[in-house]
Amino acid sequence: MTITHANSGKTDVIEIVRNKVPQPSVPDAYMIRPGVGYIDMTRGFNRDTAQGLREKLATLHAKT
Repeated sequence: MTITHANSGKTDVIEIVRNKVPQPSVPDAYMIRPGVGYIDMTRGFNRDTAQGLREKLATLHAKT
């Protein structure tokens, strides 16, 4: 991409590289109150959902 600065007329060439953006299906988990936890699974299901759920459950169990 070439950028031209309006105030100086100077141009800069910047390379943009595409990469994967992680989008976990189980992005968050937290305790609402003692004994009650919340696990966010609102982004749909994919092949890492079961593992993500196990990890978040273990995290919440460790907080109790």
